[in-house]
Amino acid sequence: MEYPPRTALDLLSLKDSLSKEQSKLKGLIERLYSANSIKTDLQIASDMLDSLDEALKEAEPASENGVRSWQGNAALALINSAIILYVRATKTSSKHRGTLEFLKHFSDDEKAVHSHLCSLRDDAIAHFGPGETLEGQTWHTEAIFIPLDVRDDLRILTASRRLIKQRQLQELAKTQIQTALKIAEEETMKRNSAFVAELNNLSADKDFIASTIPHHIDLAAFFLSEEEADKVLRDRTGKRSGVVNH
Repeated sequence: MEYPPRTALDLLSLKDSLSKEQSKLKGLIERLYSANSIKTDLQIASDMLDSLDEALKEAEPASENGVRSWQGNAALALINSAIILYVRATKTSSKHRGTLEFLKHFSDDEKAVHSHLCSLRDDAIAHFGPGETLEGQTWHTEAIFIPLDVRDDLRILTASRRLIKQRQLQELAKTQIQTALKIAEEETMKRNSAFVAELNNLSADKDFIASTIPHHIDLAAFFLSEEEADKVLRDRTGKRSGVVNH
C-alpha cells in the first residue's frame, strides 16, 4: 500500500487503543518509549558537558569588572542542566515514563559518583542548599557582612559565591554520564528488538493492521515543518539533533 509523503504510524496513539488481547504489545511500546526517553536525557547531558569545555575557555577572558560574561552564564547553566538530566534519568521516577535499573550495573566507584551527583541535584541545584563538592567547597554560598574597613561607611554587604569551573567534578560527571548512556542504549536496543518481534507476530492479522490506520500521522506535525520531517526521513538513523525551524 502506498502512503502520502511523511506518513508514519504513531505507536503511542496506537498503544492507547489496543485491546486486552494486545496488552503485550502495549507494554512493549511503553517500555521502548521509556528507555528511549531516558537515553535521550543522558545524550543531551553528555552533549552539554562536551560544550562546557568551550564555554569555560571563553568565560574567563570575557568577564569584565566582576560581571560574569554570557559565556560564564552558559557554563553555569550547562553544568547545572547536565546534572539535573543525569539524575532525572537515573534516579527520579515519573508518572509519564518508566525507569531503568542503573545501580545494578554500576561499580562501587560509579555508585559513589552517582550518589554525589544525586546529592548535588537534591541539595544545591533543584533545591536550595550548600551542595558540597568533591573539592570540599560548596556549590554556592550566601552571606551578609558589615565591612569594618571604613568606620564612617558601615553599610550592609550581601554576597553570593557560585562555582562554575570544577574540573574534577566535570570529568567524573562526564565519565559517569557516558557509562549510564551506554546502559540506556543497550536497553533501548533490547526493547526495540522485543517490540519488533511482537509486531511481526501480529503482521498477518488483518484486523490488527486495519486498526492501525486511524493512528497514521504526518511527521511534519511532530517536527513542526515539512522541511524538518524530510531531513529526519532522509537520515533514517533514528537519531537527529539540532534546532527545529518553524
